[in-house]
Amino acid sequence: MGNDTRFGITMGAALLIWAPAGLGIFNGTVSFTAAAFRFAIAIALAYIGVSLVNRIIVRYGTANAVRDIQEAEARRVNGDVSIDLDR
Repeated sequence: MGNDTRFGITMGAALLIWAPAGLGIFNGTVSFTAAAFRFAIAIALAYIGVSLVNRIIVRYGTANAVRDIQEAEARRVNGDVSIDLDR
């Protein structure tokens, strides 16, 4: 995931987490400072969550890419040029 995509997902998730506090500001049930503090917590939680998911995706993709490269090199060394159509 690129930085722009990760930032957008983080902000969207933070706004979803913070939405009840945002509505509380308009209703008058939540003060501005409490809502700001809750937004800071929402951003931190969203950042951590998006970073973990991104790390899992990158590691899984890297592991598969390395495995595919190793398999292709082994086929090249062995002279096996058959095409695997099941992938």
